Amino acid sequence: MQKYHLEFILHTYVSSVETIKNYLAEFSDVLAIAASVKESQEAITLESVDLAKTGQATALRPVDCQDTGEKGENYKISLSTDEPTIIFDVCSQFGRIREIKIDEVATKAVP
Repeated sequence: MQKYHLEFILHTYVSSVETIKNYLAEFSDVLAIAASVKESQEAITLESVDLAKTGQATALRPVDCQDTGEKGENYKISLSTDEPTIIFDVCSQFGRIREIKIDEVATKAVP
């Protein structure tokens, strides 16, 4: 089965990091979520979860999430999954998806 690494910005008005994480965790081995900090125009890491290894939070470097001046929050989400369409369906329930980057991850063929 093909794996994909997804990076995108999710703009939402009412969702929290915890809510988004809970919905996406079942579809991903590795999940990182960062939120935009409007005052400094930088993003800080709120949470990174490596579910495949330890299930514990790990540190990430700061990421760049641009603030568009709209109300609500921008979350930069990075994850690996074999079902990208489900991820986009789930995230579209929280808000608008922006700046999508999709990379196919090479996997070994199983005989």
